Amino acid sequence: MIETTNTIQCKSLWDEKRQHRYLFQKIWDDKKDKLLVISKSAGIDDGVEQTVTQIIITNNLNELGFGGFVLCNLISDLSGKSKKMSDENIKLLSEQIKSKDFAGIIICWGSQEKFPDYLKSEAEKVLELIKKSKRETVYRITDGTTTGFRHPLSPRVRNNFQLAQVKL
Repeated sequence: MIETTNTIQCKSLWDEKRQHRYLFQKIWDDKKDKLLVISKSAGIDDGVEQTVTQIIITNNLNELGFGGFVLCNLISDLSGKSKKMSDENIKLLSEQIKSKDFAGIIICWGSQEKFPDYLKSEAEKVLELIKKSKRETVYRITDGTTTGFRHPLSPRVRNNFQLAQVKL
């Protein structure tokens, strides 16, 4: 019989009213590379409560040999009412994008062609922050045949996604 024990570190950054979640961090192996993951909108993830998106990201990144990630979003407002990134969210995203703590960045907010106009402009702001940072390791999620940006919940990638480098 083999017994295993795992310690997973989780951290969330919220505003004072817990209406905006700016960051969710999950680390299961300090010795392995971590990634910055940028998705569309924040969920309830706090280390105890988890969204399906976060679970899928965890499972797939573990399978790919990574030891953790930091998840940030275009929109931090849990109510879904915000149409723009808050100043706090932009500042935090910029700090994370510039951070040397990550082996790369995954853009996983899905297909921008299907975004409402207000969300397209927010995605463009984040892409511009990434371009200015001169990060060379920027990825999108793929199943090996798809060419566009995919969200982890996409049926084509959710159980076994691959990372493809993006040129910005």
